[in-house]
Amino acid sequence: MWRDAAFLPDSQLAATIYADQIDILIDLHGFTQGHRLGVFHNKPAPMQMTYLGYPNTTGLAAMDYRIVDEHTDPSGTSESIHTEKLLRLAPCFLCFTPPAADNCPAVGVPAERPVTFGCFNALHKLSDYSIGLWAKVLAAVPDSRMIIKCPVGSQKLIRERILNRFESRGVDAARIQVLPVQKTLHDHLQAYQLMDIALDPFPYHGTTTTCEALFMGVPVVTLAGDTHVRRVGVSILNAAGCGDWVATSEGEYIAIAAKLARNQSAVASQRAELRGKLVNSPLCDGVRFTQAFSTALRAAWASWCASGGEPA
Repeated sequence: MWRDAAFLPDSQLAATIYADQIDILIDLHGFTQGHRLGVFHNKPAPMQMTYLGYPNTTGLAAMDYRIVDEHTDPSGTSESIHTEKLLRLAPCFLCFTPPAADNCPAVGVPAERPVTFGCFNALHKLSDYSIGLWAKVLAAVPDSRMIIKCPVGSQKLIRERILNRFESRGVDAARIQVLPVQKTLHDHLQAYQLMDIALDPFPYHGTTTTCEALFMGVPVVTLAGDTHVRRVGVSILNAAGCGDWVATSEGEYIAIAAKLARNQSAVASQRAELRGKLVNSPLCDGVRFTQAFSTALRAAWASWCASGGEPA
């Protein structure tokens, strides 16, 4: 059954859910724009979960579970900062569906150019820490360049601010290129051919951009942190069989990026093979993911029933 609930007040929507006798109600928004946490506060379903859209606890006593995985929220380290019980999927809390063929450019052959790092994440993820870390990567790889693409990259003021932030850290602005967002998915994916190595931002990792980079044959270097947003890249890369690109310290992040940059023949070989490796990995196995998701929900429900209505 599908219900259009966009314009229903929280109390009315909660009453509708209750009348429909929903067993497990799943929130996909958390505190993001347009959320309906007011509905969950009313507890219209006996079991309530939050998943995917918001990378943190909701803080609601009425929310029973948060769906994560062992990489994003390691056992014994994340429970204390959540009001929810943590329900861990394996091996990854999400699944990536590659784009359809008509939006799917071929993986290009690396061009003859200076080593080019890149980041296609949203502007708000370009933290001062990220730019400082990337400046150190550029310093460790002389003559390398970096390309940044974000939705507001076409705005002169934004572009100048990004360049100034690199210059203040000793990076010549001529080594940085800022691009606007492309109009089509095909052109957006095609732009990954402009980079050789993707650098994940910190403390807020990329998600879709990391999957897209791997799909386009571009290795991604990520820095593992201590909370979910700082560990999404850890989960994605491990599920894709690319755990060697996960750094546990700033120095290791720089070292991994520099090692990849020094061995462009290996990067070129990986570029040709990475799409196939990704597509055949658990990260893109929709059937396996669906089964794991369903099994986890059924196990949580069975445990809830057995315990008399308390999360296990």
